[in-house]
Order: sequence, then C-alpha cells, then structure tokens
Amino acid sequence: MSIRDIDTIKIGTVRYRVIHQKPSQEGVEENKIIVGCIKYEYGEIWTNNESPDDVCANTLMHEVVHGLFNHSGQYQSSEEQIESFATILGLFIRENPKLIEAIQKIK
Repeated sequence: MSIRDIDTIKIGTVRYRVIHQKPSQEGVEENKIIVGCIKYEYGEIWTNNESPDDVCANTLMHEVVHGLFNHSGQYQSSEEQIESFATILGLFIRENPKLIEAIQKIK
C-alpha cells in the first residue's frame, strides 16, 4: 500500500477524507508554501500530490497530529510543537510495527 492509497483517516469520532492534491496557496504569506492542511469544517486532510512519497507521508502525519491535538482540546499548539511531535510519532510507528499490530488487534 502506498501513502497515496490512503483515502480516509478517522480521528476521534470524525472520519476525514484524505485528498492528495496541491492545496490552495490563497491567503498564504509570501515566501511560504503549503504542502498540506486539515480542514476541520469540511472533514478533509490535504497533501500535495506533487511531493515525493516521504514528504507526502510526513505531511499526512503532520496534519493528523493537528487533528489529534484539536480533537483532544489542545488548540494552542505551535507549528514547531506539531512538527516535532509528528516527526517522533512517525518514527515511533515505523520502528515499532509489532506494537502497532498488537494494538490494532485489541477490540
């Protein structure tokens, strides 16, 4: 399975549609490029389909962490906090597949 095959992600009680398409740059500060975003009001997570797979995966994890923080009431997190946590969480998941598999089996 490729990162681009992921079309939905559930965070809390909300199922987000994952859209692999370049996000709009409208309203973005000059010299800043958006490679992903989460749109809570539409239940969407966007990743830039022009990005390499590793960048797409990291972007998706970054946006998921925004969603996790938001759904847990942590609305004041900085981009640096989100990026740091997304990076270590992604590494943790990749390095511990047996733990992830065991957790998935729990009903």
